[in-house]
Amino acid sequence: MKKKSGKSKFQYSLPEKADGVEWQKMYSAIWKRMQEIVFDLKPKLILELGTNVGHSTRIFLEAMMQCPRPGHIITVDIKGPKWQEWQMKKYEGHFTAVESDSLSLAFDDREIDILYIDSLHTYEHVLKELKLYVQKVKKGGKVLLHDVSKPDDGVEAIEQIPRIESNNSESKQINKAINEFLKNKNYRYEVVLGHSGLGVIHVD
Repeated sequence: MKKKSGKSKFQYSLPEKADGVEWQKMYSAIWKRMQEIVFDLKPKLILELGTNVGHSTRIFLEAMMQCPRPGHIITVDIKGPKWQEWQMKKYEGHFTAVESDSLSLAFDDREIDILYIDSLHTYEHVLKELKLYVQKVKKGGKVLLHDVSKPDDGVEAIEQIPRIESNNSESKQINKAINEFLKNKNYRYEVVLGHSGLGVIHVD
């Protein structure tokens, strides 16, 4: 489904259905925010930690291909991608799939425009990823975390689109890691709540 973002000539490009589930209704707020960030930053490099079947990979790529100079996404998963090859054919040359533990990734010194974290949902793992990779995100870049829940009291966040609050144990683990990481930092933090939450750390 394509829809003008209202901010520029760019258009949202979101799947209406995937795997027999109405993803458009469940995830549209989150996926639209992800694409808005791509539209705004026009990233040269996105690092995605956690590929699975590649839904978020394609959401990023659909937006990135509308940029004047489409960038590149490196997507990392300990088991490798589970997508179908035909799904990725039109994006050839703009993505690299890496089979690796995110914490053992041999990553060079390139600056990251957008870091997307959706791998192992434990406090320890997410906190290690934040400490390891946020320092590689360029000033003005964004850190996106999937499956967050409403922030705890005392944690400042913008609830851009409050919808269904997620309170499962994994979301609480991710929230705990974010809370710890944001201590004594001046980063702005935004939350978009939907079927699963999206946390956005603004590396200003």
